[in-house]
Amino acid sequence: MLKQLFSVDAKIEKEKERWQKVQKKFTSVQEYVDNLIDHINRMAELYAKKRGEKLNGRVFRIGITHLTPKGYLVPLPVKDKKSVQEKMFLHEFMIIPISETTLGPLLESGKGDSIPDMEAHLKKRGGKSVSSQIALQYGVKSNVRMPYHTIRNKGIIFFSADVPHFFHKELLEYIQSIVPDIEAFFNINNDFDVLIKAQEEFASKEGDTLHNKKLMHQAKMILAPTHYPFTDRIKVEQTFFTQERLVSGNLSNLWKLDDHRLATLLIEAETYQVEAARMSLYLRGMFLKEATPEKRPSEVVRALEKYFWEYLDTDAYLTSTEEQVSVFYGILDFNKDEMIYCNVGFLHPLLCCRKEQKVYALENTGLYFGSMDTYFEDETIPFHPTDRLLLATSEIVELVDEEAHLFGKEKLHSVLSGSVEKDFQTTCKLVHDVIHAKGNELKMRDAIFLLLERVK
Repeated sequence: MLKQLFSVDAKIEKEKERWQKVQKKFTSVQEYVDNLIDHINRMAELYAKKRGEKLNGRVFRIGITHLTPKGYLVPLPVKDKKSVQEKMFLHEFMIIPISETTLGPLLESGKGDSIPDMEAHLKKRGGKSVSSQIALQYGVKSNVRMPYHTIRNKGIIFFSADVPHFFHKELLEYIQSIVPDIEAFFNINNDFDVLIKAQEEFASKEGDTLHNKKLMHQAKMILAPTHYPFTDRIKVEQTFFTQERLVSGNLSNLWKLDDHRLATLLIEAETYQVEAARMSLYLRGMFLKEATPEKRPSEVVRALEKYFWEYLDTDAYLTSTEEQVSVFYGILDFNKDEMIYCNVGFLHPLLCCRKEQKVYALENTGLYFGSMDTYFEDETIPFHPTDRLLLATSEIVELVDEEAHLFGKEKLHSVLSGSVEKDFQTTCKLVHDVIHAKGNELKMRDAIFLLLERVK
């Protein structure tokens, strides 16, 4: 046994020496990164053998980001251009303001860290980390984040593994030890400077647009039908309208609170598109933190209002006069055949009772965030099988035609009243067709139309 350990230690030292010699021969960042991935996997295998374990998983990607003068972290395209997966990954991850990440302290301290379990990390952050969600989508289950500083540049290097808890203590310490070698290669390699220059120009020209694409990706993930719970008890139809591929602050989702209750949330923030989207993502993350099964909707909304004011305090240019946030939070109880909700702001929820052949507007139970009114109430309404709940953001009812006639709540109400007996898909198509009628225009913001129907 002792002899075997000495043998493994010797192989570890031999692999380290081999890397010290061979890394000097590479002429491009691409070649360096590909070989570094292979080297780290060999080291991981040797360290696992030393522990008497079989290696489970591998490092499959090393991502290098550069911090631009404007504070963006921009990934460099150092992977094979033929890789469709890598192109998609870079497209989603292209622009990350350093202020929206937890990476700033790493650059300041010069010390790296690791995320042993990406799924657990995302859950701990309340599901609000867009970057972690994207990383998970592309197979990153654990990673190491190491800052680098060269003569001209600095950024973060990400070592990504396809299984949780891949980076044991010895491997983590070894990666930290070779960062100076990586920095030395970047300092003398012209190819690295070319990548930096190209990405800085790209970020300067397309920064806000690309950041919006990342926020759009988050919205699409939120709206994905695969996220819907209780598919045997409720049907869901949702349409997401956008203007010029920009997403503002309208986000909706459904959650399972317990075995018999479904929660639905709709947030609408009205301000500059990028800032509104950031605020909505932040409030959604805080919702996941606050929305415990025992809390009533008004309690959760009151907590979100507190986070709203804290968010404003983070930016000297934002004031309550610029920000208006509307929130609908409802809990559908299948056992009690009822919904308890809190409706704050300018959203337009309607309840369609098919047995009664009637449509009811759900009135406000509090003013919008930013109004200085912190008094929010709950309302309880019956919600039986075949009943439908429609949630619409304010942009839908504010549509105008070519003659400047407002779409309005009344028209939306009329469309739904005339389709009470129609099937689910037909009702959705009717509303969709009216919204897309000739002359209607979506201006400035995006809009959400969401329809829920009780099945049983």
